[in-house]
Amino acid sequence: MAETLVGPTRCSHYVDFEYSVHTCPSAVLREVAGVFPDQREAILSKDPSGNSALLIVPTFQKAAASLLSWGDVQAAEKDRLLEEFLRWSKQVCDVLWAQGYWADVTDPCTGLPYYGTAGAQIYSDVHANMTILKYETENVGGCVVMAHPEWKYASYPATLFTTAPLETLHQALAST
Repeated sequence: MAETLVGPTRCSHYVDFEYSVHTCPSAVLREVAGVFPDQREAILSKDPSGNSALLIVPTFQKAAASLLSWGDVQAAEKDRLLEEFLRWSKQVCDVLWAQGYWADVTDPCTGLPYYGTAGAQIYSDVHANMTILKYETENVGGCVVMAHPEWKYASYPATLFTTAPLETLHQALAST
């Protein structure tokens, strides 16, 4: 089971951008190790208290429109939100990398690593967040969509991963 280390927090420099920090639950750990094969050993390692050393940072951004349907408006909004996530995550990763820690993100559309080498697995933000956050979901045309508690289906999930200690991650997050 995932332990919440930092509850939902809004970024001060990004509008309608929320993150939380969790230990990685065992139900998600092997999947993540398969997504980032170059970091498998570090991802599967334990911290001094016996928890997974991997921290998962689910993020949500408020979308300008519901993302339940598919069309030009939704596609443009997803592209905009992906760019915002990548801008934010690069700032966080740069701080962690400069201190010698591993960090990466996955592309929410493909489930593949953005900075590192892709493995045999893909990461499903919705599946993992169902396990970690227990947010409401809806099946739309064979695709499961997650509802943010406040923004419902006008939200865009994406995830950052790191093996940095919580204090170091907290400092990196505070810089955004």
